[in-house]
Amino acid sequence: RVAAPYLPADDWAVPDIFLLVPDTQQISQVRKWSGISRELEVPLLYLSSQGSSELIPSFPNLGSNNFLSLPANDSSLRAALAPYTRPKRKGNRPMQDGHLLLKTSDNVLERVAFTDILVLEAVGNYCHFYTTNKRYTHRMPLKNYSQVFPESQFVRVHRNFVINLHYLTSIALQKGVVEVAGKPYPLSQKYKNDLLTRFPKV
Repeated sequence: RVAAPYLPADDWAVPDIFLLVPDTQQISQVRKWSGISRELEVPLLYLSSQGSSELIPSFPNLGSNNFLSLPANDSSLRAALAPYTRPKRKGNRPMQDGHLLLKTSDNVLERVAFTDILVLEAVGNYCHFYTTNKRYTHRMPLKNYSQVFPESQFVRVHRNFVINLHYLTSIALQKGVVEVAGKPYPLSQKYKNDLLTRFPKV
């Protein structure tokens, strides 16, 4: 994948927006970042002291809707970022009853309890949710798992995996492996201490 070399090695931390200062001497780099923007579905905002009309012929996907002229004041910055910011939710709040609505492969939404989810696996901007007998796929970066799942029950063990502690059966520290419901998953050094602190010392 084009984007992989540009993301942190230990964590798939996808940003909310890319800010890029285009350089007419580095058009290939600008095109590369435009491709990364499309691949990750992350907006790309160009910043430049030149007018957009001067730069549009040279750069892909450049238009007045994703261009900010520098120097920028507060109002122009807000206007440039407005298309990429989501308004706060109004009206009814979602139920907090320990369940999610997850889509099946045949496009049916099923109500799934947190307690039935064994493992979350990152796949780009999506997550696979594994239960004992099914796999669901949902658009959610893995870094957002703590906003949805109780941290007392779920813990990250690798840049690509979050596990449900209720199904953890063993930890092989030297091998860097955890076993969840009888299946092995990688344990990164970065997340080892956080996992161990979830259990009382004896």
